[in-house]
Amino acid sequence: MIEAFEEVLADVDERGRTMLGDEWMGCVEQALRSLEAAYPTLTEEGREPIDYSALPVQGAYLYAYALPRAAFTYEFLKRHREAIGRPLFDGPNLVVVSFGGGPASELVGLAQYLGNEEFGETVDTVAYRVFDKDGEWAEIAEAVAENINTRIRISMTYRELDLADSERAEKVDLSRVDLVILSYIMSELCALKERDAIQANMQRMFSSLPSGSKMLFVESKHPTFIKYFQGCKLVAGLRQRNDDGGAVNLVLPDLTRTYRAFEERLGRSPRMDGNIVSKWILRA
Repeated sequence: MIEAFEEVLADVDERGRTMLGDEWMGCVEQALRSLEAAYPTLTEEGREPIDYSALPVQGAYLYAYALPRAAFTYEFLKRHREAIGRPLFDGPNLVVVSFGGGPASELVGLAQYLGNEEFGETVDTVAYRVFDKDGEWAEIAEAVAENINTRIRISMTYRELDLADSERAEKVDLSRVDLVILSYIMSELCALKERDAIQANMQRMFSSLPSGSKMLFVESKHPTFIKYFQGCKLVAGLRQRNDDGGAVNLVLPDLTRTYRAFEERLGRSPRMDGNIVSKWILRA
């Protein structure tokens, strides 16, 4: 799984060194500290959204958070599969939308799950669409998708979308979507000034989901985040099939070359555990 991010992180590292020279890693370190300080404040009313557009922030996020997000996606898909007792999808083609997908971490975890023969999935192709407010992630997300080593044929499109923009959100049609992924996005939205408009827009979008479509929700286990999600999915026919809040403490894989260099400079490894909850939801 880490291989999908290694070459992309190495490319970001090279671009950063070209842009900032010897100051590059210091800027990444500062960006990581800023992210670590920002995440505990996500419930503060009226706060400004986190800005991921700067290259040092993207480098910090790719190193510290992209791999865990992929691993959590895989882990919870596996758990939901085990709880339900049969494959999660009807193959061979899968259309997926990820809201707030950033660098396409969830696609890496999804591909890992689909490619594991023990789960009995028959999906051969994935059409993956990311809707994210930060358009600067597009190039990185596309590169991550290209670096996934899988038998699954993947096509990816990245669309910039501010979920508070009702005019643009109204044009989002999910009527042919098989799976919606919501990974660590409710925490980013729940305290924004525009949260009511965002909630109404998400309800409208989710109402276009077809019968039989699924939703994967992964989030930090904070009641504010869960409550906001419950409001966003207040749509007829969306029924929870499984809820998993069991402990998550995954093993960090052997770090590749660029990851090792970042670990040495930043003094921390990607964190593979957390107080996390996941819900598997079906549209009746």
